Amino acid sequence: MHVMYKMLYCTEILPNIWWMYTKKIQTLSEEDLKYISRFTNHHKIKILLKLDDYCKFWNKANKFIIDIKKQLELEEINKLKILLGKLIKLIYNNYLNHKPTLIITNEYNEIGYLYWLYFFKNKIDIPMAQICESLDMKLLIKIPLSEKERRFVSLINEI
Repeated sequence: MHVMYKMLYCTEILPNIWWMYTKKIQTLSEEDLKYISRFTNHHKIKILLKLDDYCKFWNKANKFIIDIKKQLELEEINKLKILLGKLIKLIYNNYLNHKPTLIITNEYNEIGYLYWLYFFKNKIDIPMAQICESLDMKLLIKIPLSEKERRFVSLINEI
């Protein structure tokens, strides 16, 4: 199931597990927040996870020279793997226990995308190309990945 409100897109990735994302990086307005509140009430969602709050470390390496940047990118990738691993446990538990959950990304949509790739690779272990194709078909917009994010996908693929 898909829902669209202005520039907010919402896709039910798994039964009772929703992902709300945006077409471009944007701050959520008061009107957006009111819509999210109505959406969560309508779908009886009690668990709201603002993924952006946990991703402030991402892309900080871009501000540094090459040598420092490479080291910081490795640290960012390690932090991301830890974060996504914890989220997999939480979301999978919510899915198994039928706890409606909404994950929101409005600044780090690519992290949301990476999360779902990591989730499905971890839980059902099908080829990454098939996961990407299925996820792309499910989403209402294309979420572009940077070179670093594509490297992360190749790391996920090696799991």
